[in-house]
Formats: sequence, C-alpha cells, structure tokens
Amino acid sequence: MPNYVERIKFGKEDYDRLSAKALRFGLPLAVVFTTKAQTSTNLKWLSAQYRRRLLMVEVPPTDKNKGLREEILGAEEGDGSGAALYVISSSSDSKNVRFEGDKFTRRKLQDFLDQHALSEPVLNPPSAGEAGSEEKQQKHDEF
Repeated sequence: MPNYVERIKFGKEDYDRLSAKALRFGLPLAVVFTTKAQTSTNLKWLSAQYRRRLLMVEVPPTDKNKGLREEILGAEEGDGSGAALYVISSSSDSKNVRFEGDKFTRRKLQDFLDQHALSEPVLNPPSAGEAGSEEKQQKHDEF
C-alpha cells in the first residue's frame, strides 16, 4: 500500500521542515498524534487519497517528540496524551481545527479531511511554477 505520510522522528526540527514544505506548496497540514509506533493502514490510505491536497504528518510517541503537541498547538490540549488529529491551515489567520470524533474510522476521518483539503492537487510550488514558465517564455522569445 502506498504511504505518503510524513513522520516526525526528531521533534521540532522535523515539524519546522514539514511546515515549511506545506507553506511552500500552500497545503494545509493534517497532524496526527498517534499512540502507536507503526503507521496505520487508514492513515496510509488517506495519505494516498489526499496526496498533494494536504500534507499528512504523523507524530509517533517517541522521547524526541515529547512536548511537541504543546509546542505546536499551545496550551489548548491540556495533558497532551492520547491520539488526536489537527488540521493546521496554511494561512496564518485561521485556527487549528481538531477532529472531535470518538473513533478514528476511515469514513469519519475522510469526511473531516474533505472539509479541509484543497479541492485541486498542487503539483508545483505557486511561485516556482510561475517563475519557471516566465523563464521558458523568455528563452523561447530569444530564439
């Protein structure tokens, strides 16, 4: 099964790198705080379904990831234990949205992510794609 889930292994450094990637492509981040060491098949399936429409990030329970939930989300989570899913928008004016379902079933997660994913996949970074096409046009005009 294809797996496009990005895993955070080294704490804040990895999160910052993935956050910059999402910002570069204009993608919302779906951050999953999990209690399991392995990526579930539901997450793998969802990552393939929403590929290039949102960036699926998994935070496994490791020593280096302790405290990452509070660092990313602030004090809104209390003790910060247990599985949770948040969508963090690429725009700075919107709030983090938490999945409030009682069970992480594929259908419930799909309905939730449908509300927050981009409608069309992003294939190139917006600024790089525009600059690249201008360069090609200039080279074409020179000949």
